Amino acid sequence: MCFKRSGVNLLPSSDQAAMDGLNTRFDIYANSFNSCLLYIPDQNVRKGYTAPGNANWCSAVQSGSSWPIADADAAALPPDENMLVVSQDGSPAVDRNVATGNGTWNCADYWNLAHLVGPGRDSPPPGCTDRATISRYSVYQYELNFLGDRSRGGEYGGPECSPPGVAGRRIIYVPIINCGSSPVPVRGSAGNVPVAAFGKFFLTLPANEKNDWSPYAEFMGLIKPSDKLSYDVVQLYR
Repeated sequence: MCFKRSGVNLLPSSDQAAMDGLNTRFDIYANSFNSCLLYIPDQNVRKGYTAPGNANWCSAVQSGSSWPIADADAAALPPDENMLVVSQDGSPAVDRNVATGNGTWNCADYWNLAHLVGPGRDSPPPGCTDRATISRYSVYQYELNFLGDRSRGGEYGGPECSPPGVAGRRIIYVPIINCGSSPVPVRGSAGNVPVAAFGKFFLTLPANEKNDWSPYAEFMGLIKPSDKLSYDVVQLYR
């Protein structure tokens, strides 16, 4: 992709199509994106899902009623601890009012559940502890060596609806807008809204009804001229 403008246009519409498109990167195909032959998933699509009867993984669903909170059958990369609350029945739940994490998350529980069976079971990456000192993206990269590991519910790391997938598909590039200082009011159909920077994000969870159709992503840093993604670079000469 090449961004040639310093501003973006906001298009008010339903987010459903956009979320369905992003979900293909997790080996999830629905609505207008229901063809697994047209949209390539990532090579590592662990997301805490199970398939009815462990048969048709093109119809996989979230494991447990508290997803993305892990259960005994499967685990997704968990949200940060400040994004979790205790529900009325005493079980953990996601606080949908918290938009930004605090960087503290439990990697050990995730690894023990997602890699219950396989050669990676006793070989978590360094820093994968109950208060992780490793990023989710680093865990994702390390997991590429253990795609054959599975959870109790039968979830493997690699895509099973549309294998084999391509590594890096869960990385997206997003324009970052400073809503507090934008000279253009950030609303509805605003046009040419100035972009403060372009950021690189790693998708940690697919969007579905259990997280209000909101994607969860880990910030990886700002895009630099040396990155594969290009953007305008102004050079002055005299």
